[in-house]
Amino acid sequence: MEVNKIIQGDTLSVLKTLPSESVNCVVTSPPYNKGFYDKHTPSKHDVWQQRNVIYGDFKDNLPPEKYIKQQIEVLKELTRIIKKNGSIFYNHKVVIVNHKAIFPEYVFKYNVRQIIIWNRKSSPQLAPIRFYPTTEYIFWITKTNIQPKFKRKNLIYTKEIWDLPIRPDKNHPAPFPVELPKNCILATTDENDIVLDPYMGIGNTAIACKELGRKYIGIEISPEYCEIAKRRINSIPETLF
Repeated sequence: MEVNKIIQGDTLSVLKTLPSESVNCVVTSPPYNKGFYDKHTPSKHDVWQQRNVIYGDFKDNLPPEKYIKQQIEVLKELTRIIKKNGSIFYNHKVVIVNHKAIFPEYVFKYNVRQIIIWNRKSSPQLAPIRFYPTTEYIFWITKTNIQPKFKRKNLIYTKEIWDLPIRPDKNHPAPFPVELPKNCILATTDENDIVLDPYMGIGNTAIACKELGRKYIGIEISPEYCEIAKRRINSIPETLF
């Protein structure tokens, strides 16, 4: 299996080609299917809608039942691919549909070891009819209920609430900060371990890996994002390995 590369293609299709128990850690954040929810619950107060946020050519607008089925299949493949003591960090959020909060409860089909709260400190939703939603979840998922590889030394965040402000990037509508994958990687991998991000975007997980001396594999459907990610990764000095 080739490492330190980004594979351009459909996430689920590529995951099915990767060997079982070949990866130490997964850090990822899938598209939230906002295209569908925004279309059916339009709001003049939603900053994402005001900015016409899109993921390149990806529409992010599956019917909810198809989106859930897709994500269950993705998590099934990720669970197959990680090693016995490996970890998956799956970032998602609650979405509001017709004034009802929809939680990504499908994650509990798998072994959720812990739920980490990411405090983004700001919100794209400015509607005056509810409290500002400034948090997202990071679901720590393991292959089974056995103890995974874990170490608390040198972590950026040692508690289950991570106060980490977002850092907007003109190249992508919703990148998570590099510190987020760094903390996951520091906690659950050793130097030269392999980290996978099946929704690589513009490469923040790979950048975290390169800065920490880990190997990476990325999957990204957008050719444009693949090229941006490669340029950003190549700008990191090799001396940091």
